[in-house]
Amino acid sequence: MTASFLGFPNYLPDSRVPRAVVFGAGHGSTYRGKDSSGYAEAANAIRTASQGDAPLVEHWDFDLGGPLFNGGSGSCTDTGDILTIMHDNDGNRARIEARTREILSLPAVPIMLGGDDSVVIPFLAGFADRGPTWILQIDAHIDWRDEVNGGRYGYSSPMRRASEMAHVAGMGQV
Repeated sequence: MTASFLGFPNYLPDSRVPRAVVFGAGHGSTYRGKDSSGYAEAANAIRTASQGDAPLVEHWDFDLGGPLFNGGSGSCTDTGDILTIMHDNDGNRARIEARTREILSLPAVPIMLGGDDSVVIPFLAGFADRGPTWILQIDAHIDWRDEVNGGRYGYSSPMRRASEMAHVAGMGQV
């Protein structure tokens, strides 16, 4: 990890529990024969881009009615990327879902930086025992294909797979 998201530390002092935990995942379910290696560095590219805004974290936020941490010590961490391996689809999905569940058990809000669009499927699966979940997808395409070349969990299908999850109460797509 070259930089952390918005300069967040990887842990909080005094064993405090963070309110939000950022982590990255490069690959979910990649398609056979496709080179998806470019996604491996996506989370770090987002982290690097966030550095310009890091000094602004404590500026006034009109949505919050004050600064993010209200002048106190921060309560968010960036724990880096979890291991994902191109074409280790089952392993990648298991690791992403496990990390999401681990963060939710703290309790904290998981924030995942991706990766290919398929990382969304196991991330959302991690919320299965958390009650109804609503999704707002902001994307240039709807990701609604049932399968591509026999793959049902690839980057063309995350919203289709989400619609099949019992805990997903609905979604809006913009």
